[in-house]
Amino acid sequence: MRNDASTAAAVLALLLNCGCETMYGPTSPSEGWAVFESSRYTLHARPGSFCESQAAALTELLEDQYRHTVATLQIEMGGRISMFLYNSGAELQPSLPSARSGVAFPETNAAHAVCTAPFDNDLRALLTHEANHVIVQNGLGRAGTSFMNEGLASALVSERFGEIGPTILHRWVHNNPGRVMAVADLFDDEKWNSNSGDGYRSSASFLAFLLDRYGPARLKLVYHARSAQLPTRMYEAYGVPFHALEAEWRRALE
Repeated sequence: MRNDASTAAAVLALLLNCGCETMYGPTSPSEGWAVFESSRYTLHARPGSFCESQAAALTELLEDQYRHTVATLQIEMGGRISMFLYNSGAELQPSLPSARSGVAFPETNAAHAVCTAPFDNDLRALLTHEANHVIVQNGLGRAGTSFMNEGLASALVSERFGEIGPTILHRWVHNNPGRVMAVADLFDDEKWNSNSGDGYRSSASFLAFLLDRYGPARLKLVYHARSAQLPTRMYEAYGVPFHALEAEWRRALE
């Protein structure tokens, strides 16, 4: 069995393989699905696949994530989420890059992901991250920055079934202070690199800290702000410059 450090590294690394949020989904997903209904999800798995055999556990995971996200942000979501779980990224066009990758389509309440054994924290983190893109955008609309869009999807990951959310994000910040990106750079979409693991982790940890320390109301006030607007909006919402919030975050995780 892998140790905690290597497990955390794997969970963090898989987020780089997420196609993450795309505006529109496919018009006609391919046929050949075993379909499972739950309160908020329609789960599509390939017949005879690993994920078909794990449908009950996957549904439990995703329903928990839905409850956690709407409760944490104090939002409501209309409609159901369709999760399409593939045996290989090659089944999609364009293809997904690895066995732990996915893409969300919030405008159509859908997410697509590769779903293969084992049912580990990597798979849990992938599916909950993609589901969060759909839940958050459905409840709040489109985020103003990549910092908010990508960071919040990971910051909100429920840890009922394992340390796959804020715990490992904050641990990474604590253990890698030299790699943590400056918040000013995270705000700037022109500097945002969707392939940067450090940017994902830094953004998610900072946003998880803000949610835990100050609650969702203030965060929702800055959610739609564009890069150039964020410093002013942060000051208006939190009453201090964002540099002060950044320093508070870093001190808390030393």
